[in-house]
Amino acid sequence: MTHSPAPTPPFEDVHEAAAAWWMRQVSDDWTDADQAGLQAWLAADARHADAYGQVLEAMSAFDDQDDAADLRALRQQLQDSAAPLPGARRSSPRPSRRAWMIGAGALAAGLVGFGVLSRPSPARIYIAPAGAPAEFNLADGSRLSIEGGGAVAVRLGRHARDLELTRGQARFEVAHDKARPFSVTVGDQVVVATGTMFNIDRLSERSVVSLLEGRVIIHPVRGEGPTLVLAPGEQAVLRPGSLPLRQTADVRSAAAWRNGRLIFDDTPLAEAVERVNRYGANLRLGDEALARLRVTGVFKAGDNAAFVEAITAYLPIAARRGADGRTALVQRPAGG
Repeated sequence: MTHSPAPTPPFEDVHEAAAAWWMRQVSDDWTDADQAGLQAWLAADARHADAYGQVLEAMSAFDDQDDAADLRALRQQLQDSAAPLPGARRSSPRPSRRAWMIGAGALAAGLVGFGVLSRPSPARIYIAPAGAPAEFNLADGSRLSIEGGGAVAVRLGRHARDLELTRGQARFEVAHDKARPFSVTVGDQVVVATGTMFNIDRLSERSVVSLLEGRVIIHPVRGEGPTLVLAPGEQAVLRPGSLPLRQTADVRSAAAWRNGRLIFDDTPLAEAVERVNRYGANLRLGDEALARLRVTGVFKAGDNAAFVEAITAYLPIAARRGADGRTALVQRPAGG
């Protein structure tokens, strides 16, 4: 069936456009065409990624704030009436262009009213939409690759290049510049390089820094404590409040996500689920005791059904889909 492209509202404010993209992304009929459109919009102008990152961070933060009931109500109202995006292709009737523009404008205005978008971000935020890795060329010549759902804050100054991996996983290909150290903060540690290539995976319980080329130095954010120097083929496991642990890196696993694969080698189930959820799996552990089970295997990123099928076949667990749309992994009944 042939679909006609949706109209393109003339947004004058970049935050209104970012709010419109967010409204569509959280709707029930987000498509591959929408995903491609969002990536194109983010890549078209660095200000787009910055504005979109501010909207995402704001909406996530308000989930945990008791005094943001009014804004959450506004968000839900707009989500329920989300409208089509520029370049999206639809076959079903959607709200009018006017309704869409009013909704996006109201959301942006609401965020401004709460002081979220009232000032430019001090750092540029680079985001990869959920399930879709993205690559960015930085102004200093470095290259940034982010796994789907990840986010990196970048501040490039005259004397330093300061970044922070706020969530997810990213690979950093650093342009050589001894006069401007390249630092990436992850949790309570900082990874410093001048010209090198490394990967950082930030998980709930730990972060893993894998050095692919060159040399990096890892030290505490506050500067108090020992430093760790990595050589190519080594990795550091970082846990909050603990000293970095040096290990031999599994370079193949660290780079696999860029080729659309997830490699687990005796990985705790909780960690494997966290990584698969970056690709829209929406899984949760129904029993915390299952977190310690181990997973080994190679999976196609985004093929969530295959992952669930494999772990329920080889581990003593079952999958139960709940009314909230999430799939709970639970202990398999005896004899089940």
